[in-house]
Amino acid sequence: MDVDSDRSVADCFAGIYDQGGHIDVLVNNAGIERHGSVEELPLSAFRETMETNYFGAIRCIQQVLPWMRESRSGCIINVSSVAGKISASPFAPYAASKFALEALSEALAGELKPFGVRVAIVQPGIIETPMPKMRFFKPRSSSRRPLQS
Repeated sequence: MDVDSDRSVADCFAGIYDQGGHIDVLVNNAGIERHGSVEELPLSAFRETMETNYFGAIRCIQQVLPWMRESRSGCIINVSSVAGKISASPFAPYAASKFALEALSEALAGELKPFGVRVAIVQPGIIETPMPKMRFFKPRSSSRRPLQS
C-alpha cells in the first residue's frame, strides 16, 4: 500500500476486514528521508517527509483503532528513530517528522490506555540501509586478494 494515499490505505485495510480478518498489531515502519540545509531545501521536501513518516502513520492508525478499541486489545508500534530525540544537520525534515511521530505516539498512548491498546515507540540508530548508506557507510578497502579457484 502507499501510505501517502488515503485511498490506498483505506482499500488495504478494507480488504483485510472484508475477508473477516482483524489486526492485533500495527507496525508503522514506512519512512523516507530528505536532507539538506533548511535554507536551501524546498518546502516540498519537508512536506514529502511529513506525508510519509508522520501522516502515513496516522492514516494506518486511524484504520485499526476502531477494531482495537472495540476489542479492547492491540498494539501499535511506531518506528521512529534516534533522530526523533536528537536532531542534527542536514536532517531537519527527517528529524522533524520523527519528533512529530514521537509526540503523536505519546499522546496516543494516553488516549488508548483505558481501552487496553498499547502504543510503543522503537528508536533505532543509524542502520546500514540504502537510505543512509551514501552518507554514513563507506566501502571498506581490503588488502586481501580475492580467493582464486
